[in-house]
Amino acid sequence: MLKSIFRKKIDDINAYEEFTFTPKALETGKESFEENSLINGFYFDYIVTKTGYLVAILEATGINLDLMNTEEQEEVFNDYNSLLMATLTGESNDIQQNIDTTFPVDFDLYVKSWKKQYLNNLADNDCNEILENLTASYVQEYAEYQRNSIMSTKRHLVVIKNKIKKNNEDSLLFSKQELDDHVKDYTKAIESALSQYDMQIRLLNNIEVKKILKHMI
Repeated sequence: MLKSIFRKKIDDINAYEEFTFTPKALETGKESFEENSLINGFYFDYIVTKTGYLVAILEATGINLDLMNTEEQEEVFNDYNSLLMATLTGESNDIQQNIDTTFPVDFDLYVKSWKKQYLNNLADNDCNEILENLTASYVQEYAEYQRNSIMSTKRHLVVIKNKIKKNNEDSLLFSKQELDDHVKDYTKAIESALSQYDMQIRLLNNIEVKKILKHMI
């Protein structure tokens, strides 16, 4: 459901109305984090900010430079620099940011898989106690990894934001259509420029974005 900021009727909108939200210092004990957050909600897989932007987060696979010699590494950097020159156009309504950062390895599906196997073992009368205990130990071990962020991996993110020009739902929809095009163009550009390295990039869904935001808080 859209937030109230986008519930105004078109006839009630001032054509020159701007997004007026300005983040300020959080007053501990008086305001919640959500009240002072820049994030207003999600529209499909895009973040809607209180400052009037739609934000997409894409994730790219990495390139293993350790397997390359100096000349091959230099070629990668040259191809990437050419890509940046082609995509960073400087347009005010399409702003791009590249983020390389470390995240804990997500063991959710792995732990759930072992939990399911453990329950199946319990229901199987022919399953012996040794196998049950071994499966339970896997559940405990990887759940511990998950809780304490013992294992981590580097993730390569691209953030693209597009301005919502007016404070109404039609403008939100139009901005989404523009951002859809920007995401498609960037995905095609990076996969084309770095195709020889099997580079792939995809748009993260809102569940994946929420996990990233939670980690960055």
